[in-house]
Amino acid sequence: MQAEVHQFFKTRGFGFLLEGFKNRVFFHVNDWQSSIEPQPGMRVTFDFKPSKRPGFPPQATNIMPLENDNKAGA
Repeated sequence: MQAEVHQFFKTRGFGFLLEGFKNRVFFHVNDWQSSIEPQPGMRVTFDFKPSKRPGFPPQATNIMPLENDNKAGA
């Protein structure tokens, strides 16, 4: 799947992706698969995995910036 980094809270180690301009998807920094730090507006690919918290929606995993994303180097 593809999405955009909506928010990233570096000190807390988590953030949200915006999928399809409406669905916010939680991610933890441990699921970030790049040495480039997440930045708002960065386009990424990801997979879903079940949340560790019962009753919560699936969260993002295997998150990678798109190679042609010009914000990735900023």
